[in-house]
Formats: sequence, C-alpha cells, structure tokens
Amino acid sequence: MSRYLESIHQLKTMGGDSADTLRRVSIQRIRISSGATRSWLISFTDLLSLLFAFFVILFAMAEHEKKLDIPAQGSAISAPVGTNQDNGAALNAGALDAKNLNRTNFNRALDLGYLRNIIVEYVEQHERLTDVQIVDDKDNGRLVLILPEELLFASGTSQISEKGQAAVKDIAPLLRNIKNGIEIIGHTDPRPVTSGKGSNLTLSLSRAKMVADLLRASGYERPIPYQGYGGALYNNLPATWGEVQKQKTARRVDIIVHNHNGSRQKRFGIAGQ
Repeated sequence: MSRYLESIHQLKTMGGDSADTLRRVSIQRIRISSGATRSWLISFTDLLSLLFAFFVILFAMAEHEKKLDIPAQGSAISAPVGTNQDNGAALNAGALDAKNLNRTNFNRALDLGYLRNIIVEYVEQHERLTDVQIVDDKDNGRLVLILPEELLFASGTSQISEKGQAAVKDIAPLLRNIKNGIEIIGHTDPRPVTSGKGSNLTLSLSRAKMVADLLRASGYERPIPYQGYGGALYNNLPATWGEVQKQKTARRVDIIVHNHNGSRQKRFGIAGQ
C-alpha cells in the first residue's frame, strides 16, 4: 500500500498534459494491480479454508475407523479378562476335563466336524463310555450321541442305574465345556410297557428328563431341552436290520449336539427346561 501512495504522490508533482495523461494511465494500472493482488489473497484464503476442512474430515474419519476396529481386535467376543480361548472360563474348569477339552471353551458353537474328533477321542479315553455311539446327522446339522438302554436303565423303568449315572457324569465335562446347544431325546420300541404304569411316550420322556437332571447335577449350567418320542421313530430304523437289533437300538436316549449355541431352542420354546 505504501508503494501505491508513493506513486500517486510522484504523479501529482508532474506537470503538463502528458503528465496528466501519464498520471491517469498509471493510476488505472495501479488500481488494477491492487485489485488483482486483493483477489489473489482472497483465493489463497479460500484454498487454505478448503484444505483445512479436508484435513478435518480426514481426521474425523480416521478416529471413527479406529473406534470400529476395537471389536475386530477381539474385545467384544473374546473370553473374559483373566481367561483366554486356550484355557477357557474358570466357571467351566474341572478336574475331570480331558486334555483337549481345555481348548474347546469358545463363545461360539464349534464346527461339528472338529467337535466330532474331540468327542471320539474323549469317549475312547473313558472306559464307561465305550458303548456310546456317535452318529453324524449332517442333514439336520447335528451330532447324535446314542446311549443304549443297557447302559442307563433296566428294561421298562426310568430309574437310572449306577452304571448309567457314572457314564452320564463322565460325559458331563465334555458337554459343559462346549458352547454348542444340546437336547435330550428318549426313545422306546413300540411294544406296550408291561411293568409299572404309563405308556412308551411317558417312559421315553421320563428317561430323557432323568439324563437331563443328572447332567445339571454334574455341573451343566445351561438349559437342557428334553423330549420323549416313545416308539414313533421305530420305523425309521434301517429295514435291513432284524427285529432284535431294531428293538435294541430303539430303546435308547439320544444326546443331540447342535451346530448352534442353543439360542434357537430357547427362542422357539422346545420342551424341557
């Protein structure tokens, strides 16, 4: 601005027509130059404002992404403080746990293929579980642990034997250390009950409840739905089997291990507690 005033002062001291003409032209050029300078400053200020706003937006987005990354690091789905996925939660620890069970206590249901290998190894390590059969029911997304009648009950009764109690107590640590939902289903053959009162349906339901209650008493803390089918599924057994084999297999209690964590059973109100 000082140079502008100095130029005006010099032009005013000049005399003559040429001086007037030169003075007018010079003043016009100075004004144009001064206006251009001010326009450049305004454009530069706008540019700085846009850059500042851009970096503010980048910073805000970076902070948001950082917050969203916290669950991905495992805090939302990992084991509680003081535990990890290798050791499992303290409430599920037990002296009877097999060597591989301490690595199966995840918050989500285990893959059934992986779980089957664990169950097979666990059963092989416990002599009282050698009669337990493991069946893949891939069509329904579940594993079936078949406990035959002779392992658990005397014929026609729902009172679990000492041998049966020992077998259920042996299998309880396995079930309580996985997050897969379980369900107990009792079956009988179709022949009428000859001892005591009731029907095949009530007998199968009572047997399923006995196994469920014993699992709870052995430390299983989550809900255990149970049902009794009586002899309703007898005709589903292979037609190539003889009657003796079919009747022997029909009299059983199944422990169903699902491919989910059991929330579906609770949501739809399947029988049992």
